[in-house]
Amino acid sequence: MPPACPGPQPQVPHSSRWPPLSFSSAHPWLHSSYAFLLSVSATAGLILIGPLLASRFMAILPVWAARLLAVPVAAQLACTPLLVMLQPTLSVYAVPANLAAAPVVPFVTIAGMLAVAALAVWPPAAEPLLAVGQLGSGWVATVARVGSSAPFGQIPWVPGAPGALLAAALSLLVVLGIAAARRPQSKSGPHRAVVRFGAAVLCLVAGCVLGAAGVILLQPRAGGLEGWVVAGCDVGQGDAFAVNTGPGRAVVIDAGPDPGAVDACLSDLKVTVVDLLVVTHLHEDHYAGAAGVFEGRRVLELRYSSNEPTLPRELSALARAAGLEPVRIAAGDTGRAGGVRWDVLWPPPSGDAPTGPPAGTGYGNENDASAVLLIEVPGPVRPATALFTGDIEQEASRRLLTGHPELVRDGVDILKVPHHGARNGGTAIIRSLRPGLALISSGEGNDYGHPHPQVVAGLRRESVFAARTDRLGTFTVSIGPSGMEVRPLTD
Repeated sequence: MPPACPGPQPQVPHSSRWPPLSFSSAHPWLHSSYAFLLSVSATAGLILIGPLLASRFMAILPVWAARLLAVPVAAQLACTPLLVMLQPTLSVYAVPANLAAAPVVPFVTIAGMLAVAALAVWPPAAEPLLAVGQLGSGWVATVARVGSSAPFGQIPWVPGAPGALLAAALSLLVVLGIAAARRPQSKSGPHRAVVRFGAAVLCLVAGCVLGAAGVILLQPRAGGLEGWVVAGCDVGQGDAFAVNTGPGRAVVIDAGPDPGAVDACLSDLKVTVVDLLVVTHLHEDHYAGAAGVFEGRRVLELRYSSNEPTLPRELSALARAAGLEPVRIAAGDTGRAGGVRWDVLWPPPSGDAPTGPPAGTGYGNENDASAVLLIEVPGPVRPATALFTGDIEQEASRRLLTGHPELVRDGVDILKVPHHGARNGGTAIIRSLRPGLALISSGEGNDYGHPHPQVVAGLRRESVFAARTDRLGTFTVSIGPSGMEVRPLTD
């Protein structure tokens, strides 16, 4: 099996649906799997770079130590361009972490293989083998946690293809510099070889440090936080979510009741351009904070859903001041912002609704007039899906699921629990969509009792982790090859 590449690991993988897809050895789509590409790169590094590094390290290290050090260094140099595509940082402690973890890897691998064989022959014999594997994997996890939490463990880097090209150039520079160091040719010259080797390494380290410093200093300050895909804003008792569409840009879904709270959240996320603001329905805990979204930002588009014939005066004034024409949203609407695609699944166009005011959606209940958006965001292995449901109640949820059987078939990775987790939102949508992560926006100690214990129990029964603003405050969700990670956004 090709060696695994060193790199940052998500600390809190919550989704049972998200781990990398399984591929057969002949599957043509392996070329787009980061896991496969990293393994191939690590193997290539060991074959092409490893012997060279080992021969140069022997100038100052014993043979066994030189060979041991050459393995993680070669893998790290080969994998770094791909790793910065996954997460735009350079790992400072990757090599020592891999040196610490490497001794137990053979034992974990062999114990795991023997345990699989024992399960087929005599299951009780697998238990001690699994215990050995668990001890080894626990040690690897401990090394990963210590390395990721150590001071200055990650150096910020340029995201995307430019960052990968720059990382590749630096890796090549390191290899060329090490190659320039010569092994001692005779017993009379080891001191000179050590000096030459040390000078080459010091020059390369200085070049890497200067290059990283230049990257940090030259990065545009308007860019958003790297790595997050969805953020839940703590706006008290209300809804406000952001979906990352690029550096400094986002789609914002609802604005909460307080302009200051949503403004602070978007400022913390470093959002300066709102590609699309969606007001799911016209209850104040979803739209009254809209002025905070417009504060100091460019808002390019405003869409809304409601059973009311017109927008509230303050929302109309904000749109007019920004030169926007608000658009009523309905099922079938779709669009893109950066690498993010959004599709509106609910409410049906007014002519398709059962009964009700002709100017609205046809649903007398404003909650059930909520816009429901299915958003697809890029992921390291495959796109991830997030369903934002506004405040729809059980009957609207039932109609939504009936009208979109593909939604039930495929499920979603992230579900915004309807109506702040209220009891009338029900739990059927949770059972039907099998999300890997649930989002709940509610005020701490709110008078409504949101989220309702019945909904919380339903999430627990389905083994769905709930990220709640009343407990975490503003939080971000990021996605890596191993799962989804939720982090409170702290100062």
